[in-house]
Amino acid sequence: MAERSARTRVTQDRVVQEAARLAFLDIRKAFNTNGTIKLLHEMDDDTAAALAGLDAILDAVELSEDGSSVGSIKKLKLADKKGALELLMRHMGMFNDKLKIAGEAENPLTLLIKQIQGNALPVVANPPDDEDDD
Repeated sequence: MAERSARTRVTQDRVVQEAARLAFLDIRKAFNTNGTIKLLHEMDDDTAAALAGLDAILDAVELSEDGSSVGSIKKLKLADKKGALELLMRHMGMFNDKLKIAGEAENPLTLLIKQIQGNALPVVANPPDDEDDD
């Protein structure tokens, strides 16, 4: 694992940083002050990294000074912010959805297991019926 991490430059820190980029995206960074969407090369690294896709409309009639067509972005699709936050919360121990039964004496499942094993309550014999005395 350590060799692969060094070879690919994929570390736990880098994964957490990337999840943080998605989780803490401020969508306002994707827009110009006049409300138009920034071009990709104008976006900061964090905002560009959080894009999962975009729809662009190219207008071939308009040409830029270098001869390439100019288009406009009509829709941005963002990465899953909620999913990134959940991953970070689990990583930091803030969110745990696993059932923990070891050492929890009050846990009903633990009590049931102990009862089945015979460790929870002592067996009490039923008193004899008094019907024979009549």
